[in-house]
Amino acid sequence: MRINVKFKQCKGGCSEKEKAIYARGYCIKCYWKNNRESNNIRRKQAEKPTSKTYKIPKATPKRLNQLALYRKKRDVYLREHLLCEVHDCNNNSNQLHHKKGRSGELVHNEKYFMACCSVCHPKRIHETEVEWAKENEYVLLR
Repeated sequence: MRINVKFKQCKGGCSEKEKAIYARGYCIKCYWKNNRESNNIRRKQAEKPTSKTYKIPKATPKRLNQLALYRKKRDVYLREHLLCEVHDCNNNSNQLHHKKGRSGELVHNEKYFMACCSVCHPKRIHETEVEWAKENEYVLLR
């Protein structure tokens, strides 16, 4: 079996005038060198994001200032009100309930604060006894 090999000038700029052409006009050495470089370029282009990504902040600067003030007021309020303020409960308070919610300026309005224990706050006020909580004004409409 006889193989016909073409000897031509390599596009890769080899020092020899005529070499065996492997593919696309390159000798085997220049073909793989050029292929490796083009693969690196394609890989770098693929790593670049096509559009800029924007990370959405969890809170605005204004809200962060409100929450910083709230944390201070919450700690003071819980130090002053050691027992749960829910009717028929004498547990130690460790949570702060907002009777009117935490939106906007209500987050640090002490008029609507209420010290609660970890039993009453989630169960009696928010989950199972919601109507009872509304009747006793533990939950107020905005």
